[in-house]
Amino acid sequence: MDPFLLMILCSNGMKEEYKMVMNRVKGNVLGKSYTLSTPEDEAHMQAVFKLINTQLADLQKQNPSLEQDDALVLMAINALSDQLRMQRKYEEN
Repeated sequence: MDPFLLMILCSNGMKEEYKMVMNRVKGNVLGKSYTLSTPEDEAHMQAVFKLINTQLADLQKQNPSLEQDDALVLMAINALSDQLRMQRKYEEN
């Protein structure tokens, strides 16, 4: 089961033995600070924040008139598309 799904389920009353060790990680996206609870370590999440900001900068460089909200939606669509593609490949093997 996906650890993020477990995190959500745990916050909704799942039994104690199913809870995972969660780390609190701070990072910035578009200059806004976020604190996340995640099973991932600090280095992993900082790499995620760096990748988000790099990809956003690239999107905005390619299309300077693109609003930040639209860039974030495009990134989410791309990320979920990639996730589904990888999941399909995994299930085929």
